[in-house]
Amino acid sequence: MKVILDDTLIADAASCLSEALQVGVEHAEAKGRVIVEASADGHAIPGDLLEAPDARTFDADEITLTSAEPRSLVHVTLMDAVDALEDGKALQREVSSRFEVGETEQGIRHLQDLLEIWQTVQDVLDKSSRLLEIDLDAMASVDVAARVEALHQALEAVRTGVEQQDWSQVADVVGYDLTDEAGAWQGLLRALADAVRHGD
Repeated sequence: MKVILDDTLIADAASCLSEALQVGVEHAEAKGRVIVEASADGHAIPGDLLEAPDARTFDADEITLTSAEPRSLVHVTLMDAVDALEDGKALQREVSSRFEVGETEQGIRHLQDLLEIWQTVQDVLDKSSRLLEIDLDAMASVDVAARVEALHQALEAVRTGVEQQDWSQVADVVGYDLTDEAGAWQGLLRALADAVRHGD
């Protein structure tokens, strides 16, 4: 199968997906870039297959790969997380309101969506650090570790409230503590994104 990276043919006889991806990664890394998208004959390759490709013959004529400069990718990803937290703040108000008026079932459903947003934000921070192979604490004048710890404490308070069915506590933590954290994390992510963009 042919392997095309950023509109350039880099191999014309890859025997399997694993080999095609390996060739692409090596060419991208040689230019200081990382693979961000992959498709087979114009169709996106599922993430689970990308993470664990095997040596079996892959039914495709052409693998198309797109790369990006790591810092640019991380900058965009961090700013996307800022936007996600803006949606999260609105959802937090909704969650808190539901629990305050006794609409527990709806509150729990929205709370699950909220926790997914916070998990995504934490994943972004971790993956950004690993992709750039740096300690984010050293990149900007922000204390990342302290912010992470404060968030963990707030989320733990939410979990405790849910376990004890103390919906008043859940409403308070989500409505006040997590709202404060959302604003603080947006500031943190913006500072890191700015530092990444300027190469600090």
